[in-house]
Amino acid sequence: MKIPRAVSRHVDSTLRPRLIEHVNAREWGRAFLLPASTRRVSFFIDLAVAGIIPRDEWARLLPDAISTGDLLRYDRDRLLVILTALRASDETVFDGDAARAAYVMLPNPVTIYRGTVVAEAACSEYGVSWTLDPEQARWFATAPHRCRNWESPPLLLSATVARENICGLLFGRQEREVLVCPHALQNIRLEMVLDPICGCG
Repeated sequence: MKIPRAVSRHVDSTLRPRLIEHVNAREWGRAFLLPASTRRVSFFIDLAVAGIIPRDEWARLLPDAISTGDLLRYDRDRLLVILTALRASDETVFDGDAARAAYVMLPNPVTIYRGTVVAEAACSEYGVSWTLDPEQARWFATAPHRCRNWESPPLLLSATVARENICGLLFGRQEREVLVCPHALQNIRLEMVLDPICGCG
């Protein structure tokens, strides 16, 4: 199979023969590990847009791209298109039986949390990745080299979302991650977080 430039650009040129091999063999887990972690979701999206990943495989394969990747905000808008399409088809993304079982047990509505920075809230362009665990969110708000924009103070967000509007649950990284389209969020609250490094917040 010929790999479009939009897909191959995510992978170092020395690894592209392996990319072709993995795609032809439908070894998606191995293929997703070829780009840098910050490019894996974009890589998935470009594979989907090119029709290399069939539409009926999106919900099954997206968790792998997200769980091995980082910084979903880099391709937030296109990821929202994918998640919106899945919800329109009544498909929810799960990364295993534990996440699937947890979804059934969730209250309705669900309170979720996100660790971020003030700049995100100021422009109201909230991310798609939240968590059921407030302490996990607090860690993301303050941990070096994660979501931190060092020019903006750390912030803990909480919100409620109807269970049927949740796009996915990912439990594989022990982060109790909730995928949600921001337009479905309600009762958004902001809490400033003390930065453990500079003592500000």
